[in-house]
Amino acid sequence: MSNTAASTLITEMLDNVSRAGTATTRSGTLISARGLTILNRALSEVAKRHDFVEMKKRYSTSTVASQKTYAFPDNYNAIVDMVLQNGTDSRKLRIVMPDAFEKYVPYPESGTTGVPSVCIPFGDNFDLYPIPDGAYTVRCRATLTPTVITDSATAIDYTPDKDDLVVAGMTYRAFMMLQMFEDAGVWKAEFRALLKDAVLNDEDTHLDWSPKGEGFNALGDTLPVGDTWNMPMYRRNV
Repeated sequence: MSNTAASTLITEMLDNVSRAGTATTRSGTLISARGLTILNRALSEVAKRHDFVEMKKRYSTSTVASQKTYAFPDNYNAIVDMVLQNGTDSRKLRIVMPDAFEKYVPYPESGTTGVPSVCIPFGDNFDLYPIPDGAYTVRCRATLTPTVITDSATAIDYTPDKDDLVVAGMTYRAFMMLQMFEDAGVWKAEFRALLKDAVLNDEDTHLDWSPKGEGFNALGDTLPVGDTWNMPMYRRNV
């Protein structure tokens, strides 16, 4: 079954708010003209609450000799893990936050190039250390944020089993725009209930994560190799 088009969800939302008796906001804008804006805000809210299975993707990029910095996938929400592949050999990259890394290696360019073992995330990019000495494949598992919808004929990223959740989120936001706060509260409660059910029914709600403490040894007498924080993933807005 294909995902639902934005226009269908907007129509359902407009049917829900038709009891308002008005289709105009205080600014004089028709609520139907705000359909895509309301939809995108609802999709963003769903993504902030849970990483659903259809938003979990694999991504790969190639390194370039002597190039330190690379880009994360577009619209990524979180990086779960990263692996460096060198032919038939591979290693899981350790994620070290910039402040901790720079305490030990303030100027990576002063060292020799080599096979990277550490990833240093910063914003939409990440650095590799040691700086690569050749072409390697970096593979990562990531969760993405929903595609911003600009055409009502475009289908959303979430599967149809979440249409009721998205429409409920759109409806409470539409009532908020119309300043009908009692109705907004009813639909927001419905949205939260549907969200709870959707999370429980998600196919993959738990990471395979068994944390344990690691000692801090030295890599080349400079960089600690123990994980610097006890989290399973790197989120964009940490």
